[in-house]
Amino acid sequence: MSSADVPLMKSAATAFLAEQPWCSRVISTVPVFAIAGIGVFRCSLIPRHPEADVMVWVVVGDVPPAYIVHEPGDSWQDALAGYVSEMERWVDAVRAGQQPGDDIISVNVPATSESAEALASRLGFIRTNLVEVDPSSVKNDI
Repeated sequence: MSSADVPLMKSAATAFLAEQPWCSRVISTVPVFAIAGIGVFRCSLIPRHPEADVMVWVVVGDVPPAYIVHEPGDSWQDALAGYVSEMERWVDAVRAGQQPGDDIISVNVPATSESAEALASRLGFIRTNLVEVDPSSVKNDI
């Protein structure tokens, strides 16, 4: 397996976060976990609104990018568990024939059965091989 291109993923995470309407400026993007195909970054930002978070997780790579709420003490596995959970809600909505609404994470792929199944497969891999394992057993390119 090839190693992760951490600088490229870091740039993608920063750019994704900077595109969010509630983000005024990204202060830092810290790589916390990366393997070929997926990276988890802890990001600090200046929000446009006082109620917005000042720190979030951003997941990027060969999966749809997303930001996840950062809680003090969270690990990269917590971030990935949150990512999988939120993305599975999107998959479930698409499988049920619904257009994902405002209460479901935004995903940058068409809301089709094919997209849902492809994402579900990746999410299953992430859950089984990265989330539900001892973190010391996982190779990390950081």
